[in-house]
Amino acid sequence: MSAQHIRHESDRSGDDSGATTRVSDQPDRTRGERRRGAVGWVLWGLLSGFLAGVAFIALQAWYVMVGGGGVLTSFRTVATLVEGPPPGSATVWVGMLVHLVVAAGLGLVFAALLAPLRRRSAGWLAWAGLLYGAAVYVVDLQILRVVPWFSAFLGTNQAFEAAAHLVFGAVLGALTLLAKPRSGRPRLPDSPSAPMS
Repeated sequence: MSAQHIRHESDRSGDDSGATTRVSDQPDRTRGERRRGAVGWVLWGLLSGFLAGVAFIALQAWYVMVGGGGVLTSFRTVATLVEGPPPGSATVWVGMLVHLVVAAGLGLVFAALLAPLRRRSAGWLAWAGLLYGAAVYVVDLQILRVVPWFSAFLGTNQAFEAAAHLVFGAVLGALTLLAKPRSGRPRLPDSPSAPMS
């Protein structure tokens, strides 16, 4: 219904206030809000992935320290993704950077995959995070580790890596919940009613 049509209806009802309702603007604004919401969701996924990557790094550092190894060992292993094996000659800061960029990218992909489903329940998103962490583990440490370039990952503790990837997915899912839209549709302003005669 156009604004002009509404104006004519208002004129016929005897309303001389000159006020018109601009219904035609509402769908555009709602579409724009949805678009901004989806973009914000995906950007939040990027940040969530980065933060989940920090949690993953902390867990790995703890595990290596408890095992008596050097805290920076896992960064050298990750650096081989860029520098190639062996891990002993890899640069630590490259490993940190690669790990955080990959984690942020994984968060971005997670949010993009779930963007159409972001209004689902909190439990659903939490399970999606866990399943995503498990899928990342399977790809990273079961499929890609057989590629010679990824051979540094052959010596990793698979049970711990599986658990760490599940923690990554759980943290990612939990952080994504913070950006979850509230349930229910936004209310449109009530249109003025015609005066009673």
